[in-house]
Amino acid sequence: PKLLRDCFIPRRGRRLVEIDYGQLEVRIAACYHKDPTMLKYIHDPTTDMHRDTAMDLFMIPMDQVEKKTTRDWTKNRFVFPVFYGSVFFQCAPNLWKGVESGAKLPNGKTIKDHLADKGITELGEKNSDYKSGRIATKPGTFMDHVRKVEDSFWKERFPVYTEWKQRWWKQYCQEGGYHMLSGFAINGVFKRNDVLNWAIQGSSFHCLLWSAIEIQKYLDKHKMKTKLVNEIHDCLIADVPESELQEYLYLARKVMVNR
Repeated sequence: PKLLRDCFIPRRGRRLVEIDYGQLEVRIAACYHKDPTMLKYIHDPTTDMHRDTAMDLFMIPMDQVEKKTTRDWTKNRFVFPVFYGSVFFQCAPNLWKGVESGAKLPNGKTIKDHLADKGITELGEKNSDYKSGRIATKPGTFMDHVRKVEDSFWKERFPVYTEWKQRWWKQYCQEGGYHMLSGFAINGVFKRNDVLNWAIQGSSFHCLLWSAIEIQKYLDKHKMKTKLVNEIHDCLIADVPESELQEYLYLARKVMVNR
């Protein structure tokens, strides 16, 4: 990504300004399910769901969670993947790659040695239990541990979110469609993950699209030279003259946050 970003440069006398929504899809999801634990994570800056989940996954106290290792692995290889429909046996191998990288905890012990002290020395694998139809895992393996963490994640940490997913899917199956909070109607034959994710991701994009439209209206009305040139996921990128920088930043906050 950095190699590609370096290919884009502003024109002379201008800056490329990237304004990114903070946790947009997490917050839009909370508008749907209103899980009180998630709302606390959003509103209380002393809380951190990635940190707390890392504590569970790697069986470490809070002061041993490192941003660039255990926390980031948890955020990008577990929390967001399971939010979008991944399951433990897809997440565990990616997490285990981090474990085997030789990364250390702040106390100097490697994460792999720390887990070995807890009785986990191998990734393990999933096996289908054909009698019950469930996925079986070998006790004492990392795969089995991640399965338990995932179970706790949905049943104990975010039970209201879990209930919303079940209710939203059931309603779709009965009606063949649903309405986003942003007012759009979605109808058709979709997979479960699509039904759950599109409502959240679609409404999030509608926030960004609405903001871009409103910002452009202001730029046109005031004959500003700033140009919106791109969008990436939940951020807008503008080519801004130095003389308009402060006004553009003020405008973007007014539209994207206050309005």
